[in-house]
Amino acid sequence: MSANGPPSDLITPPGFHIGGTSKDAAPDSVIAQLRRDVRQRRASKSITFDLPPIGSTRLRVTYGTLGTDEVERYVASAQVDTTRPLSANLEVLARACRSIEAYDAADEKWAVLEDDVGPVTFDDRLTRLLGWERPGEDFRYPIREVYSGMFGDDGFALMTHFTRVAQALGLVEADVGADLSTSGSPTRSAQPPRSG
Repeated sequence: MSANGPPSDLITPPGFHIGGTSKDAAPDSVIAQLRRDVRQRRASKSITFDLPPIGSTRLRVTYGTLGTDEVERYVASAQVDTTRPLSANLEVLARACRSIEAYDAADEKWAVLEDDVGPVTFDDRLTRLLGWERPGEDFRYPIREVYSGMFGDDGFALMTHFTRVAQALGLVEADVGADLSTSGSPTRSAQPPRSG
């Protein structure tokens, strides 16, 4: 091995190629398909869900996946009360939020909610944009309160939203039973048997 170059066993002789490069597999081969699948998986996956409307204004939110580095940074810096698992999960969900949009009925278009920094997500910037009252200018709404407020303090609706997003992002397995339709809307199920 030379002091200024790669080890001699890594030098490719003229006329040869190194395996694992994009040109060493036929376009219709399994390896080429796996490479396409890996590229597609690495692409940022995003999903969009409706939010409860505010008045007559329809809202929706788009989430994307989080990279390992992002999750590790969150875990390392988080000061989350482990006795409140929903709050911890909402913190992660807020980090996965890409945008919140409102439907402009006059223009018949969706518009991303933005401030001077860019698109707002489920943090204090959203509450400032929407003009939420605060006890003082330095007060910051915690993410849990932002989510709660956007869901009208309906804990069941918020939990359902979290579960649907977590299933869509692959964080938990989707288990659609006989008592739920595939759209996620509750349907009637058979009366449970009585005990004794």
